[in-house]
Amino acid sequence: MKVYRSKIGKGMVSVLLLVYIGCSVLMLLDGAWPGIFFITPVFALIGYTLATTYYTIKDETLKVRSGFFYNKSFDIKSFRKIIKTNSLITAPAASNNRIEIFFNGYDSVVISPKEKEAFIAHLKSINPDIIYTNI
Repeated sequence: MKVYRSKIGKGMVSVLLLVYIGCSVLMLLDGAWPGIFFITPVFALIGYTLATTYYTIKDETLKVRSGFFYNKSFDIKSFRKIIKTNSLITAPAASNNRIEIFFNGYDSVVISPKEKEAFIAHLKSINPDIIYTNI
């Protein structure tokens, strides 16, 4: 079993911190400081989700975990193609430096492993038929 952590994008973290700090300052200036008690847990949950996003390869299965919200397993033998993507669609990926894995017919999952090349090599060692397009 091998665990790959998700890459956490500095830009994504910066935007989240900027929004949190900006909202907090505006609430303090408006005298709406109790609102900070409502937004803090939301941002804490987002931070927790980013920090606990990882991908586990065990035998012929890829397990993708992202906080409390996403926990799915995929059969590596069904993977057809992997492409590099910067798509910002909702995905269990904490960075915009992502890869999209296609499997079965038209299904796909977008992830962002920190050790991308080692991760792809590991997948290809299990299923050599995977096509990797590094555009």
